[in-house]
Amino acid sequence: MDAAEHIAVMWRQVRGPVIVPLLRASVAVCLTMCVILFVEKVYMAVVITAVRLLGCRPERQWRWEPMREDDDPELGSAAYPMVLVQIPMYNEREVYQLSIGAACGLSWPSDRIVIQVLDDSTDPVIKEGMKHGYVRDCDFVAIFDADFQPEPNFLCRAMPFFIHNPEIALVQGRWRFGTAGVWRIFALNEAGGWKDRTTVEDMDLAVRASLKGWKFVYLGDLMVKSELPSTFKAFRYQQHRWSCGQANLFRKMFMEIVRNKKVMLWKRIYVIYNFFFVRKIIGHILTSVFYCFVIPATVFVPEIEIPRWGYVYIPTIITLLNAVGTPR
Repeated sequence: MDAAEHIAVMWRQVRGPVIVPLLRASVAVCLTMCVILFVEKVYMAVVITAVRLLGCRPERQWRWEPMREDDDPELGSAAYPMVLVQIPMYNEREVYQLSIGAACGLSWPSDRIVIQVLDDSTDPVIKEGMKHGYVRDCDFVAIFDADFQPEPNFLCRAMPFFIHNPEIALVQGRWRFGTAGVWRIFALNEAGGWKDRTTVEDMDLAVRASLKGWKFVYLGDLMVKSELPSTFKAFRYQQHRWSCGQANLFRKMFMEIVRNKKVMLWKRIYVIYNFFFVRKIIGHILTSVFYCFVIPATVFVPEIEIPRWGYVYIPTIITLLNAVGTPR
């Protein structure tokens, strides 16, 4: 018996008692996750549609007034809060000039802004950067990755939310492939500051601040230009780092979220189920396991049939909802 015949015999022996039940169970689990993700996407589509139809803009929900030096001639630029702009870098020689140039072009009094370029290629200098003496004079910190290019009016649009709403910790703008924002330093410190326990330090900080009762504002029309990773390998590394970091953060913060008493029960349920479990875990598992392994494996086991709604209709609707819900 040659090697090919030997493999064929082994396949027939394990196919019925092992492969078929295991694959059938995997299909059932993946279809369940598919339905859960579909319900979440429909829920988000309903919320987004309601927000747009009702015209719910941050400027209407929160107090916002433009800042001008002529409002108080005696104070002049002192009426503007001190803002620290941080640009963390890691071997970003392709984009560093654009990012630093955009930060220097922000429309803000020159004596009320500090721009700090952080090279974390050898050590975690973001945390060290917050320890410098001049940071104590700053009330807010705007953080832009090295590939971000904020528009000159970014601070003028974001800062009034902080001035008139002391309960706001973060004002978050939209970048073409994610988010960029300004933190209130007091809220950042109260939440425990930056921690390097995961690869998603910004999400870690945001969740801890929300559990302290701080509020966030998202400005969908305040966009910040950014760059995609320069190579496909870098893009894969970025996505893998984000996916693993989110799951690791959920594992480390689960009991902390459950035991938290400063936020309402419904908010804790939302963070655990909607934010982490469905979007950060089920979403990644489904796209990798179901579409890359389970569906191709059924080709070799024809007695297992996946309903068309599971691999055509629901994925198509989810893709369309993501496209419609994400403005250009």
